[in-house]
Amino acid sequence: MFIPLYDTNRLRHIRLQYVTIGLIVVNALVYLATARGG
Repeated sequence: MFIPLYDTNRLRHIRLQYVTIGLIVVNALVYLATARGG
């Protein structure tokens, strides 16, 4: 598998990553629910 270090496309910065934050929140909630035994 080859992972490029750079390419010719310009980087676009997203101010707020909704999907990333959402996944972190969902994972934290699932962890807390299972850690409590629920």
